Order: sequence, then structure tokens, then C-alpha cells
Amino acid sequence: ADSTEDGVIFNQLTGFRGAAAPLDPSDRASRRLMSRLVARQRLQREGGAVRQLREREALAFRRMLYRCGIRVRGVAGANGNHGQQCDITAESFRHNPAHLNRLRPWLQRELKVLYGSHGSLVDIVQRIIMARLARHGLVNPPTLEEDLRPFLLARTEHFLHELVSFTRSPLSMDAYDLQAVYEPPPTTTEQYGLSSSSDGSSVIAISE
Repeated sequence: ADSTEDGVIFNQLTGFRGAAAPLDPSDRASRRLMSRLVARQRLQREGGAVRQLREREALAFRRMLYRCGIRVRGVAGANGNHGQQCDITAESFRHNPAHLNRLRPWLQRELKVLYGSHGSLVDIVQRIIMARLARHGLVNPPTLEEDLRPFLLARTEHFLHELVSFTRSPLSMDAYDLQAVYEPPPTTTEQYGLSSSSDGSSVIAISE
């Protein structure tokens, strides 16, 4: 299987970009990621519309974010960082099954990014996470981090950061994807010869 089918975690085990990989200006995928991040940042700042990604594009985008260690920084718009946040306690998950079930599609996608075509692992780890959320919630992420590290390895902390951000948001997964803010690392826009004022056509779908 190729690196896309293996998923980020299995790339890590086989030595392919194990830890978060530094962004390499000569790497085509890294340049595409930076182009997308710069364009997203400009559109979100100016109130423009970020294009909804197809499933394959979304998986590739998420995969590159994990590989490069780029984490969500907030949510743009009126319903973003300053809007109402959802309860992430275990009690809330137990007493409001819809709140917990809302996470299923997001977990399915993120675990597919991490495990690739290993669907049985995706299902097993998703069930484990759902059970842990109902038991512990997300108020104390280190507790869940300890439980999940044997499964998610070096990606555990990054995954939980993304999970907490999405779970706190009242937005649907589609709306959240459009408004989530991922900032390019400092100095990289200049290093890559990119500008945040570049034309919207610089939004390029990442493919692998």
C-alpha cells in the first residue's frame, strides 16, 4: 500500500515522516499546504467564502496538517471563538447522546486520516474513544491522552487538541471545516514566497 493508504500513524511506524515533519519549501505537497493555509487565512480575515472540500481533498488536507504538526488556532466568524461553546463534560455526553453522536463523523474522518485503509482499526479505536468520552469527558485531556497514546502514538496530543476544538464548537462538521483557522508557521509565508494578499485562485487542492 502507498503512504496515503497506510495513514499517518503507519507512515510513522515505517519511518515515513514519523514526527511532525518540518515544512520543506522544495516539497510540492508542503507548498500546496502553505498555499491553502495562506489563502484560507486571507479569506477568513476578509469575510470571503472558503471552498468546501470534497472528501478526498479533506482527507489529504487533514493528513498534511498532522504530518506538519499544524494545529487549529480557533474558529473564524461570529459563531467562532466568541460564540457559545458546547459542554464537554462526561455528564453532558451521558445525558445527551446526540452530543456524543455528533462526534462520530468527525472521529471517523480523523481516524481514517491517521489509520488510512485499516478500517478495522478505525472502528475499534472510534469505539474506544466514544466509551472514554462517556466516562471521562474532555475536561481533563491528559486522562484521555494516557488511554489513547497506545493507539495514536506520537499523534495523540495533536489529535486531542483537534478533538477538543471541534467538540467545543456548536458548528456542524461542514461549517466547522470552513471556519477553522490554521495559521501558517511564522516566517513560512516569506520562505515559501507566498503572500496573504495573494489572489483566491491560490487555493489549491492537496493531492497525493
